[in-house]
Amino acid sequence: MEFYRFGYKARIRPQYLYALFLGGLIFITNYLFAIGRLGPYIFLGLIPLISSVFIIELFRNHNRPMHNIAFTLLGLIYVAFPFSMLNYFALSYSEFRIGYQTHVLIGYLLLMWANDTGAYAVGMSIGRNRLFPKISPKKSWEGHRRILFHGSCCLDYLAILYQCAADSLDGHRHDHCGDERAGRFGGIHVQAQH
Repeated sequence: MEFYRFGYKARIRPQYLYALFLGGLIFITNYLFAIGRLGPYIFLGLIPLISSVFIIELFRNHNRPMHNIAFTLLGLIYVAFPFSMLNYFALSYSEFRIGYQTHVLIGYLLLMWANDTGAYAVGMSIGRNRLFPKISPKKSWEGHRRILFHGSCCLDYLAILYQCAADSLDGHRHDHCGDERAGRFGGIHVQAQH
């Protein structure tokens, strides 16, 4: 919804209600495919629904129909498709069970949070050279460079955290994992199951 508000400033009128419906449908379709409830044929059903954006625009009385169509489809490509792909980070399907693996999704979200926070903090404090003033006037090159540092620090911490979790569940111990007797690492208590 926020993405489509940008279009109104440029006098573009995207089909935001239909796009929200399509975005939800794309997410649900990918979810059902990720857990193995539907086969790949279900994605063929999305083709006429997405193509109907062109037909709907024929019956709307707006000055810029091609801009409206482009902005509607860009919202689906830029927002709905990437969010629907998060289903494949967290869910895995086999013949015998549906697996839910939160560590990949949480790691991805923590990495994004660390990047955004680090870029904001550095960009606001020492950022002088603006990255793209017309698109985002407060983003700076200094904040962009800091993304690499904060992202790699977060990634290193997550790698150690997940390795220690896997090792403590298997009964292994490494020096970087903390106190073996308490079974603690990174502030999280793990109890081995045998």
